[in-house]
This record gives sequence, C-alpha cells and structure tokens, in this order.
Amino acid sequence: MKAICIEGGHEEELHTENDLCLFRSPRKMAGGQKFVVGKDLFLHKTKAGNDVYYLIKWSVRSRKKEEIIQVTPGMAEKFLTERGIFCNTMSQEDQKAVATMQRYGWGILEEF
Repeated sequence: MKAICIEGGHEEELHTENDLCLFRSPRKMAGGQKFVVGKDLFLHKTKAGNDVYYLIKWSVRSRKKEEIIQVTPGMAEKFLTERGIFCNTMSQEDQKAVATMQRYGWGILEEF
C-alpha cells in the first residue's frame, strides 16, 4: 500500500513494501480462525533522516478499505507498549512523559 505525506515541507512516499514494519497484527488465531480487522505499525525514514510512523488499518471485509494514518512517535510508542513491546528510542523527556501516562493510565489525558 502506498500514500504520500508531507514531512518537513517535502513530499514523502509511504510504502508498506519498502518501510520497516514494527508491528504486524496476527492474521489467524490459534485454531485457524481469521481475524477480521487489525492494525500494523510502520516506520518510514525520510530523505532528511527523520522518522515517520504510520498505521495501516486493515480488514478482510471487502467493503472496508485499508487506511493509512500517520501517527506521532508518542502514539507509536503507546501502540507498541499496549502490545507488550517496550522501546527506548525516545528522548529522555518523552520517556518521562510516557512513563507518567502509563502510571496514571493512558486515558487520563482524555479527561482534560
């Protein structure tokens, strides 16, 4: 799947075949049943060396179209930690913020 995004004033092509897949949702459950929907997380390196994170929302239903959603590094980190994958590629300040949100619950920000 391909999409164009604007990053740093330049067009960047997001392409699932070329970009690094950080998380791929399982397609089958134990017992052979198939999942109907899922989200995969990808990392794209721009020409300037910056990171662009994006999610692919997919469905096996023919009426639902795949969707690419660009996310912030913090949202990518949250997505991974919710699935038990912990990374420390963020700055110290961002890591503190993530640790605080985990301690108080991710939904706390939605209340304000």
